[in-house]
Amino acid sequence: MGGRGLPGGASSRPKQRGDFLPDIAGAYRLLSERPDIDGSRIGLMGSSMGGGETLLMMTRRNSDALLGHGIQFKAAVALYPVCWLYNHVPEADFTDLVESPIRIMVGTADDYDGGGRACEELLSGLAPQDAAHVSLRIFPGATHIFDSFAGTYEFNDPGANRRRGGVIHVRPDQEARQQARDDLTQFFSDALKQK
Repeated sequence: MGGRGLPGGASSRPKQRGDFLPDIAGAYRLLSERPDIDGSRIGLMGSSMGGGETLLMMTRRNSDALLGHGIQFKAAVALYPVCWLYNHVPEADFTDLVESPIRIMVGTADDYDGGGRACEELLSGLAPQDAAHVSLRIFPGATHIFDSFAGTYEFNDPGANRRRGGVIHVRPDQEARQQARDDLTQFFSDALKQK
């Protein structure tokens, strides 16, 4: 959002889910064209809305349309995406996934739309061939944006609570932040290692 001069938050949200996917595709192309980067070993990570866009990019529909048929990110991590949206609202289809590992990390106290419980429901509703690519890590007591260094705060979002609106609580959690960092480092190390 900063690159567009937008302040962030609900007022800067794109009109359509997936509006930022071309940015992800552009970054992929930029990286894959560099001679010092192995284009077959590029991963993707996003937080909150970026985590949601990360999940969308890992569908064949979006990956093929934006990167080209058969081209995909090698692995992806979505930090605290709003899992309830997927397969419930238009343009948020999380089906027919690419054959790359996907890791979702969320806290039990994420009050955006059900946190870990909503992510468990998303995974349990996936077709077996899609579920095989997705893993979930739930951090007990962690809120939305648990890896923040900004201190405790709250904000109102009209898109929260299954689009009924509400207050979202953010409480930095040093232990969950470190565990998430260690987890995603190991995840990407395993997924991107040269074979």
